[in-house]
Amino acid sequence: MSSLEEVVDPDETISLIIHRHWISLVFPLFSALLVGMVGVLLFYLLGRFPERLQAIGPLSMVVLAGAAIILLSVVLIIANIKIYARNGLILTDKILYLSRQTSLINRNTAQFNLHKLEDVSASQRGFLGTLFDYGDVTAKTSGEEKNMVFAWAPHPQRIAETILDAHEKVK
Repeated sequence: MSSLEEVVDPDETISLIIHRHWISLVFPLFSALLVGMVGVLLFYLLGRFPERLQAIGPLSMVVLAGAAIILLSVVLIIANIKIYARNGLILTDKILYLSRQTSLINRNTAQFNLHKLEDVSASQRGFLGTLFDYGDVTAKTSGEEKNMVFAWAPHPQRIAETILDAHEKVK
């Protein structure tokens, strides 16, 4: 069972599990890799110009700082991948779930009963959204519940159609 499936009741049948589009990982992973490059650069400079780095402080401190920066980069990469894996949309035969993991310790799960669903729409914005086929899927219900928006959805048009088909079966 994936971490997304744990929000589903055992008496429900899962029809669809969708994670965010892979492109949503590009900026966080690129940022983490840049942090790691600083650590690698420190080690490169240590090997190339050890006498200049001694002016900053003891070489052991420079090595420790470089190792800490690389370790931080690895932790950031793992954290971003875990957060990515816990963000998603789950469609069952009764309910539409949206799981939002905003950090390693903060998670929101929203759910809409399919019979209360009024409309599902998909939107793609910009050149990259169209090129890589990602966008937002918005589910609207009757009542006081807020709209459910699944950002970075891969193939948003297909997802919206699948949700609407499931809604028609529940009616």
